[in-house]
Amino acid sequence: MVLGVAARQLALAVGLADVASFDNFYTGDQNRELVHALSHVEPGDFIFLHGDLGSGKTHLLHAALRKWNEKHGAGSFWSASVAPASCSGLICIDDVQDLAAQDPAELALFELYEVTRNAGGTLLMAGDRPPSFISWNLPDLASRLSTARIYRLARLADEDLRGALQLRAHSRGFELPEDVVTYILHRYRRDSAHLFGLLDHIDTQSLAAGRRVTLPFFRELEQRHAV
Repeated sequence: MVLGVAARQLALAVGLADVASFDNFYTGDQNRELVHALSHVEPGDFIFLHGDLGSGKTHLLHAALRKWNEKHGAGSFWSASVAPASCSGLICIDDVQDLAAQDPAELALFELYEVTRNAGGTLLMAGDRPPSFISWNLPDLASRLSTARIYRLARLADEDLRGALQLRAHSRGFELPEDVVTYILHRYRRDSAHLFGLLDHIDTQSLAAGRRVTLPFFRELEQRHAV
């Protein structure tokens, strides 16, 4: 059952600088219901979350999978991949919109949905828009996916981004001073994926230099074009 041309299974935490969990995800007021639902996934749940690029969908899928595996085991993470043979555990599928307009992939996703439902399995899906807004070739696919519980992952407001950056830094083992956070938010794109990538790079540079993260140090990085 092929779900994409570039078939590859993504292992938990591969490509993530630190292990994704609900503890190191900054929820923000608008996302509390969604995060609560994902952190309390039970067998038989079907959930579809959607949001902009960089909003944290992949992080949350990994966090849900990690928590599921600690409790139940038998969970797997897939992105434009070959679908698993067993559908009795938890299956997470990221970037669902990338499967649209590919007839074999759409049919495979439709069959996976049906088999998982009939087997009493659990399915978490993520895309950049709700399933009914994705341009599917298979008419029944949108209606099937729309039976899942659908949540929108909202972008963080500026004050939430401040908290998210400091939580991310703390999870990596260093503190991010208030003046550095303010400086970054005033000068860089307010996109969580972009900001987290910047933060990870700052951490790497500070470790290499053996220096604490301070505003003068960050400005030095900018002057050397190291950020």
